[in-house]
Amino acid sequence: MGEGRVAPSPRTYTKVVIGAVLVVTLLDLVLLGLGFVGARAFRHLSVAAILAVVGALAWEPVARIRAGHGVPTLTWVAFPASMLLALATLPFLAMSVFPPLEGILFRVEAHVSEATGRIAVSFPRPVQPHGVNVRFDRKEISQADIRKYPQAFRWRNPQVLEIDMRRMLEVLAAPRPRALEINTVPGVTPFRYQSGELVPEQRVALKNSE
Repeated sequence: MGEGRVAPSPRTYTKVVIGAVLVVTLLDLVLLGLGFVGARAFRHLSVAAILAVVGALAWEPVARIRAGHGVPTLTWVAFPASMLLALATLPFLAMSVFPPLEGILFRVEAHVSEATGRIAVSFPRPVQPHGVNVRFDRKEISQADIRKYPQAFRWRNPQVLEIDMRRMLEVLAAPRPRALEINTVPGVTPFRYQSGELVPEQRVALKNSE
């Protein structure tokens, strides 16, 4: 019983994971040539490749045990570690061929301090300091407001913008917002990452900071 069946190779995991990275690499090169992705796609691809290699190394004890060698107790660590690393490669492979996915997986966050009345808007990666495109719920901050009250907007660092919420609420004659909208105001310079990519439009829930 079972005669004629070919047992899977102990290193099937390694072949599949590394093969997936190679296939996506070729796809990225094609998409780059067609202008659908930029250089940042290869940053995501590099992360995926590193995770895949580490996953393959973690799988090695499992492969040795399945081949009749090694210490069985190592599988309690090696097997789940390799599975988690394989799963971790997937979003980076996906982002390398579909860059807008980054705006879905790695979103902007906003926290308000009731003590200071300031909002900290945190971006997933460094942003150019030129644009401030924000709505407080449905109240938009215009380009004129930004020019008139430049002190209400301060970049703590390239990834965190501080907004003087109290001043802006006075200007807009608006109640305390429950959310911010990013890059949804027409005619106002949008937020851009330092790579030049637009920050995806999104609605960000305003959370209280501890």
